[in-house]
Amino acid sequence: MDDDSIFLSRDDVARLTGFKRRDKQIEALRMIRVKHRVNAAGEPIVAKEVVLGGRKAKEPEEYVPKALREEALRRASRGPDLPGFFGPPVS
Repeated sequence: MDDDSIFLSRDDVARLTGFKRRDKQIEALRMIRVKHRVNAAGEPIVAKEVVLGGRKAKEPEEYVPKALREEALRRASRGPDLPGFFGPPVS
């Protein structure tokens, strides 16, 4: 294991699962119920905390684009902040 990284190396994941193929590794990780994520390259990513124990690994928060976050939706529902726009006329 590389001590600098917070994730298992490719070799560590292969050793843990018994497979070299990414799809088989992902399937094996699901079968043995090891929390993991799949990166954009299709590689399974496993945090060292998950397999080494210690404090419980924090589940990453789901990404929500800024435009869809609650405060942005609230502002959008109020309408534009323009004087006289759908409101009383401005003197």
